[in-house]
Amino acid sequence: MYPGTKCSTATDLIRQGVSPKLLQRFLGHADQRSTDGYVVLAEAEVKDLVRGTSVAQGDDA
Repeated sequence: MYPGTKCSTATDLIRQGVSPKLLQRFLGHADQRSTDGYVVLAEAEVKDLVRGTSVAQGDDA
């Protein structure tokens, strides 16, 4: 999997509720810390949505 594809796929899976442990296995990460970055990305998106600062929110206007 290409790095950009890997990142977007992993972030999408976290958004869909896939557990970080399952994602770790899917990505082949030996260390959970390698997977944690994708979780942080997805959580930051949620926080942006709650604050109303998401770029995607402008699409509905």
